[in-house]
This record gives sequence, C-alpha cells and structure tokens, in this order.
Amino acid sequence: MLKVPLYFTLSVSIFLAACQGGSKSSSDSEEVNEDVDDELVLVICPSGETFEIGGIELLTEIYDLDNDGCLSDFEHQVATRAVNQILEQEEKGLVVDGVNSASDISEVHSMKVIGSSEVSDDKIQLHTNIDSGEFSISFETYSTSSSDESLRLYFDDESAVSKGGTIPLFSMTFPLPPLVGDLSYAFGCSYLSSMDVNCNTLVVTESDDIGSSLMTLDIDLTFSLQLTFSEQSLPQTGYIIGTFCDESGDNVTCLDNYAEIPVSFN
Repeated sequence: MLKVPLYFTLSVSIFLAACQGGSKSSSDSEEVNEDVDDELVLVICPSGETFEIGGIELLTEIYDLDNDGCLSDFEHQVATRAVNQILEQEEKGLVVDGVNSASDISEVHSMKVIGSSEVSDDKIQLHTNIDSGEFSISFETYSTSSSDESLRLYFDDESAVSKGGTIPLFSMTFPLPPLVGDLSYAFGCSYLSSMDVNCNTLVVTESDDIGSSLMTLDIDLTFSLQLTFSEQSLPQTGYIIGTFCDESGDNVTCLDNYAEIPVSFN
C-alpha cells in the first residue's frame, strides 16, 4: 500500500478549495448511487480516516471538502486524478533504505527521488528538456534538532560507500529544524542545461502527522556538477547523496548516516 506524498496533499487541498464540492450522502461506509436531475452521481463514504484507490492510501480529510464524511463524484474524481499522477511518478522514482552506523546523531530512514522519465538500468533519469528539468528528492529521517548537526545534499560521480566519517568537499548544507522525531524533508529541484542542479524549495514536516508542524523554505541553491564529476560531457552517471553530519567536534564527520540513489544526467 502506498501513501500520498506531502506535495500531493498540499496541491490537492488548494485545488479543491478553489472548486465546488458534490452531493452528500448519509451512508457511513458504503458506495451509494443517487439519481439527481437524471444524472448518476457517485457518492462514497469511507469508514475510516483513509480510503484507497488503486492500492494508494489517501487521507479522507484532504478530499472531503465539505467535511460531511463522504466524497462526492467531483471529490472522488480529484482523488482519482491524484492517484493516476502518483502511479505515473512511481515509474519515474526510486526508493532506498538509509545506511546508519552512528547512533548518536540523526538517522536517514529512507531516500526517494522522482526523475524526469521512467527509471532505466536502475538509475533515476534526469533530462533538461522534460518538465524544465524538474525533479524531487525526499528523505524520511529521525531528527535530533541538534545545532551541532547538519543535513547535506550533494551530487557525485563516486558512491559514498566506504567513505564513512569523511566530509564531502562540496554540498548544499542545511541546519536541522527545531523539531525532534520522525521528519520528512522534501526538496524541489531542477536539472539545468549548464550541468547545474538548482534546488529552490524545501518542505519539512512531521512524517506521521502531515500539516501539524510544517516548514516551507525558499532556498534557491545551485550545485555545479563540474565540481564533482570528472567528465564534462553528457550523459553522465553518478549519485544523489544525502547525509547527516556531526559538527560537534574539531572535525566535521559525515557519511556515517546517509542514503544515495544512482542517477543518469542526460
């Protein structure tokens, strides 16, 4: 079972708020068809806080605009469109577990990247000419909120395997937010024709309670692949890497708790 990513729940909420909802039903947990003005109107009343479409788990409150406990035909159509987008993006995405060898700093539970086109050869595919090069990077983590730690994101033609305790020479560096516990970090980025990657948004939220503690930052940071890739021609294969770093001592140490996903820059 898949759950809807944060950016889908936020965008759908905005879309629903701009539109009118559908008809209501008194049913508690069953699908009801009503004849209204000779048109068949579909009403679904989920029995719990979530419902499923195509194996995707959705939050009822996101799609139930009028808070009547049911989904009108219109609301169900919006949810179905969101599911279709999710399934399409799943073909473009990879998820990996994090590697955690240090117990006294924040941990990376998992990492996910959604690229420009379908995954090929077990690599994320990024293209500058598809959707303006836009792609997303997200991490599921346990965060300590320590001021002596940072989250670093970078791109390299070498894997981080066997580099524990070292520090990447170049990276995008972010202090930890003032939230302790399971957090989701979601980056919105673009792959540019200049062999640069620009990340312009970062959304941080509590993993199990979407929307309760939400931070959205405009970051506008650019990482040049020429800094870490030995070859300057395309296509290039490498890795997208995220790591927590311990900055409490005299020397910064990274890549003890990290995750990486292979990528092809086209």
